[in-house]
Amino acid sequence: MPQEIRPRATCAVCLVQGSSAYWAHVGDSRVYQLRAGAVVARTRDHSHVELLLRAGRITERQAHDHPMRNYVECCIGGDPVLPEMTLTGRNVLQPGDVLMLCSDGLWAGATDDELAKLSIASDRGLRDALA
Repeated sequence: MPQEIRPRATCAVCLVQGSSAYWAHVGDSRVYQLRAGAVVARTRDHSHVELLLRAGRITERQAHDHPMRNYVECCIGGDPVLPEMTLTGRNVLQPGDVLMLCSDGLWAGATDDELAKLSIASDRGLRDALA
């Protein structure tokens, strides 16, 4: 099968053990650790735009609507070689932390600050559900 028509995918996984979380991702699916309306940590995409950001060649604002924002440098499938994955060490969790795993279908339309507000809404929703 020609490479240009081989299926490709991105992936984010998270393992939670007690008050610790470990995660891995490939491509532009992300893991966010949210706390009290702030992003504590998030994965960095395997995308062309992320490489430009890290190199200081574009700003966060420019990245949001960059013409190559959907170009993924690394993914599962397509190439016969194993993709590069990013694996974290231990991330400490606190009560109320929210771990959000999502694709660019969610995060591409929002800023990190807007997504961070989900942790407050999530906490309220859980408290209301338990009341």
